[in-house]
Amino acid sequence: MIGKTSTTKRDLTRGDLLGRCEGATHFVRRALLGAFALRTGSNAEVVTAAELFGAGAGSSSKSDKIVANRDGDLNACMSSSLTASEPPNGCGALLRLELLPIAESPDIKTDKEEPGIGCPEGLVRRDGKCASPVASAPAPTCTNALDQFDTCISECDQRMSPSCDHLLHDHLVLSSDQQKKYAQILGTMCERGADEACVKLAQRYRDANGVAEDRARADALAMGACGNGNAEGCWLLMQLRKSDVESRKMSARACYAGSAQACGQLGSIYAMDNKGNEAGPFFERACDGGLDDYCLEGAKLFETGNNGTTRDAKRSAALYWGVCKGKSSQLGCHKVAEVAGADFARPLMETHCRARATADSVCYRLASFYDVGEYGFSQDRARAAELFETICMDKGDTMTCAKAADALVSARGDKGKPHAIELLRKGCKDPNTSKDWSCNRLKQMGENP
Repeated sequence: MIGKTSTTKRDLTRGDLLGRCEGATHFVRRALLGAFALRTGSNAEVVTAAELFGAGAGSSSKSDKIVANRDGDLNACMSSSLTASEPPNGCGALLRLELLPIAESPDIKTDKEEPGIGCPEGLVRRDGKCASPVASAPAPTCTNALDQFDTCISECDQRMSPSCDHLLHDHLVLSSDQQKKYAQILGTMCERGADEACVKLAQRYRDANGVAEDRARADALAMGACGNGNAEGCWLLMQLRKSDVESRKMSARACYAGSAQACGQLGSIYAMDNKGNEAGPFFERACDGGLDDYCLEGAKLFETGNNGTTRDAKRSAALYWGVCKGKSSQLGCHKVAEVAGADFARPLMETHCRARATADSVCYRLASFYDVGEYGFSQDRARAAELFETICMDKGDTMTCAKAADALVSARGDKGKPHAIELLRKGCKDPNTSKDWSCNRLKQMGENP
């Protein structure tokens, strides 16, 4: 394995999918790349990795009879460079795919930290790799590293992976003595192959936290983790090394390993150098990772053509869409339609709203487009009424309820008035506004609020 390539997306919902994706249940978050060779086990002769990879190269090869399958070139992989953002030709075989489930609705997404790498059924995580469980091993009792710090340290030292995971991922508030113990156990985990522990230890050597400051040691630890495809290791290595050229190489490696922050920073660097076309893809990856500020920065580049960027309305709108759905930004939603028009905006916004259990600002903006008929949207007050009503029933917002009632009466005439009055009565109860939109509309219709 010479590295990994990763999307910056940490979650995906059914509403994000375009095309015929009805049967999809997961998306590929990350792929580990390199080369591999498999042996059948029918030959007891011990062979080297080079002999395994050389099988089939000539009729005299002893490994011909024991290799079942292989992909990738060992020599090509050996030529890989730490600062390379792509694998060498011949060293891009898929070794492992990491999958994450597609959420049915944006309402059930969480902001929890990304889970660590799991193992296939029947195997457990031990010493940085998947292995068979040890039958005699006692069950770990550590469930919270903050409250059970010493227990978690002891169990992790005994190679109990769940306890190590708690030490890596739980929020910790440590005394100076505990900081030293924590640095020691991080060193133990790092030596066993846990790249995440290596990065945390490198940060401590940089900051003199629990250990004496040693930037050379921090650099070595970060470089090792980065070489294994750890995005945070590459990001830290970039911060430790100040050279512009080397910093950009480290940023690119961190970006392609899945660090959205590294992608965004690299995009900004290229934009400042008036290399907008090179900046664009990095802004797009940062935006995929949920960093809305970089969505906006990239969107403006593609919209205006500034900083050496080729104008591209659809790429600009796609980045504005990242802000629109991410922060439910009215500006972002408005710009999606303004920049690329209704044919681009409509399917994105409709898919988003139909996938949600509750409406949001994206749906409000979509309703407004239908209500007025702007940016290429054909006026459709019946659809506007549906969307406004969903928000009215969910939020009880007086202005939205009034808009829903107006659109309903416009679309259905007198037949829509009874239900419109119901919506206005709901909006009239809204205690969070100084403007009685719904109450005033009720009075105009001759009804008692």
